[in-house]
Formats: sequence, C-alpha cells, structure tokens
Amino acid sequence: MSDNSPCKRCGKLMDEAEEWNHGHLACIEYLQQRVKRYKQTLEEFCGAGERAMAESIDAEDCTMNAKWVRDRAIISLMALAEEEEAR
Repeated sequence: MSDNSPCKRCGKLMDEAEEWNHGHLACIEYLQQRVKRYKQTLEEFCGAGERAMAESIDAEDCTMNAKWVRDRAIISLMALAEEEEAR
C-alpha cells in the first residue's frame, strides 16, 4: 500500500512531506485546528482588533490569514515579554 494520500481540496496524490509544500496543507481539518489555536492565542494575549480579525477567518481560505494571525500573535507576545522585562 502506498504512503501517498490525496489532497482533500484538489485530489493530488502526495506524501506527507509534499503536503507541507503543496499549498493546501492537504486537509481542512488541520487548518481548522491551527486557526483555533491562533484564535485562542489572540484571545489570551492580543487586543480587540486582532480578535476581530481572527473571528473573520474562514478555514477554507485561511492559509495566508492563519500566517497573518500567527505573525500578529508572535509580535504581540514579543511585545508583552519586552514590557515585562522593562518592569
């Protein structure tokens, strides 16, 4: 049996390593889990604007949005760490 599985969005057969480079990340469920984690991070550490952006994310097209949310969460966490150090 082959280790290849079809992309759930376009049907292209690929192995796990290829899935990461494919652009669809192979599965909507995985994207939904990532978005949920980013939303939780934003709820805990970020302001209302970022939370509103997170609420607007749709898992169907969240590859770029999830990266934006992740980057914003990282930037916000870094800023919080700097504030704590300054105290």
